[in-house]
Amino acid sequence: TLVEGEEILVDTKSILAFETSIKLDVRKVGGFAAMCCAGEGAFNTVLTGPGKIWMQSMSIDKLRSVFPPRVVQQGGGGDGGDGGGGD
Repeated sequence: TLVEGEEILVDTKSILAFETSIKLDVRKVGGFAAMCCAGEGAFNTVLTGPGKIWMQSMSIDKLRSVFPPRVVQQGGGGDGGDGGGGD
C-alpha cells in the first residue's frame, strides 16, 4: 500500500493490478549500455499513491527462463490411430 505521494519504480511486466487511485507514469531508465549489455529495458513504470498495488516478483518471461516448460511424452504404444475406415 502506497501513501499519498509515495512512489515506487517497478518493472512494467511485474505489475498485476492496482487501485484506480494509483497514478501510473513511465520513466526512461539507464541508457543504451544497460539496455543492451545488462538485459534491462529502456523504461520502467512509476506508481504513485495513495492506494494498493499487486505485483509478482518475477515477470512471466523471467519465470519461464527459470522454470522452462517440461515436455511430457505420453506413453501407450500403438500407432496412434483407431483404425477408422468403415465401408
